Amino acid sequence: MANSPSGWAVDSVKYPQLVSFIGATNTGKSSVVKMLIDSGQLRDPATTNARYPSPVVGSMTNDKLPSSGDVQIYADPPTSSALKPDLFADCEGLEGGEAEPNGAQTRKRAGPGSNKLRKAQPQMWKGRPRDIVWADNDMKRKRKYMVNQLYPRLLCTFSDVIAFMLRNAKTFQSSVLIKLLDWDEASLEKSLN
Repeated sequence: MANSPSGWAVDSVKYPQLVSFIGATNTGKSSVVKMLIDSGQLRDPATTNARYPSPVVGSMTNDKLPSSGDVQIYADPPTSSALKPDLFADCEGLEGGEAEPNGAQTRKRAGPGSNKLRKAQPQMWKGRPRDIVWADNDMKRKRKYMVNQLYPRLLCTFSDVIAFMLRNAKTFQSSVLIKLLDWDEASLEKSLN
């Protein structure tokens, strides 16, 4: 039985719990995930020697450009060896539009097979690409549509907890609550989980 960097057996059965961070660009999603991971490593002496990746926090210089791209999943250090480990999903900001996130730009600049990125990220199993059946027109194939519709719907379907990050709490009832209810309705009616 092989062991992971955090010490738990790879072949053992785990029942992960997903905590998703969704919200507008530059509302602090990556910062909160990074703080949770860093504080978890400090609180749990068993995780001090293991290296847990955490998000790179963006700068506030360009508040319309997302720092993280797509959806990134991170392990919670104190629960990583438990039967029910917590995983944190850091979703790309909803207001990024078609702009390419900083993370994707950095990967492009480093080039394919860059040693820097290969050392930072463990090699993961690459599945066979599949077409998204409902992406049947140009608008539904755009990055903005995927970030605003696909990612939140998937995360609403599979998450145990959703943290919706806001810049202004006064906007919750007017726009955020409606989005959350729409995503929940879509995931309830269009998925089998």
